[in-house]
Amino acid sequence: SDSSVMMISHDEVSTVLRVLIWSLQKLAFWKGSGTYIIRITSQLIPYACSRLDNHERFCAQRQLSELLVCAELGVKPFETAVTGAVQRVVISSGFSRLLKHSDPNAGCELMCALYQSCLHSAVYVRASNSILLADHWASMIAKLLARTARVLTLTECSALPYARENYLKLFEALGQYNDHSGESQNASAFGLEYEQVQQLLIQMGLIHSDGNVRSALLSSSTRYWIESGLKAEANAAHVLKAMWRHLIRDFRDEKRALS
Repeated sequence: SDSSVMMISHDEVSTVLRVLIWSLQKLAFWKGSGTYIIRITSQLIPYACSRLDNHERFCAQRQLSELLVCAELGVKPFETAVTGAVQRVVISSGFSRLLKHSDPNAGCELMCALYQSCLHSAVYVRASNSILLADHWASMIAKLLARTARVLTLTECSALPYARENYLKLFEALGQYNDHSGESQNASAFGLEYEQVQQLLIQMGLIHSDGNVRSALLSSSTRYWIESGLKAEANAAHVLKAMWRHLIRDFRDEKRALS
């Protein structure tokens, strides 16, 4: 009957979120609906990013990210894959608002949590010994990297070095998997997605103002370039152009760059 707005303290919000996340984890182990769990998880992420502080926030982001990735792949505790679970979250308007208008640290931490969860999920992929699951894992990561490449251009964020490091670790994992798929002559639909992310890193390398970051992007994007056999001659020209611009921007002297 009271129409006044009830104010909830920070501690109460933190407690409610912890209970909700714990409930979702239990529901997953009890074989609840994966689609329902992912829908609630995606709704909780903005609250976890905006209403919690520091360590509590990152812990909540990591737990929610683990649920998303495990549901996407259909690995423990989920029995059936919820295809596109991660993709739906990163293309949502709430996710975009979080990165553009909210605390930049929260956005970086969330992407770092997603990347770490993807890296950790490789344990399940390897244990399954399933080519289909491995392809699904690689495709999921390629889509995630393509959608969250903006982390490479952010500037003010305490977690930014870790987010970039994990981004490049995932790309390195994709390069290794792509190289292995080529050796085993596995006809994977993931190859084109890997190429797209590779080109994206080259483009970021062309425009980034930080020489160290630019160097890391270019070296990462070209490491499996020759071995992959996927790059056309036109793309090879883009790679060389990016590397040349990188040298010129650092040295400001063509003769010195050539040496």
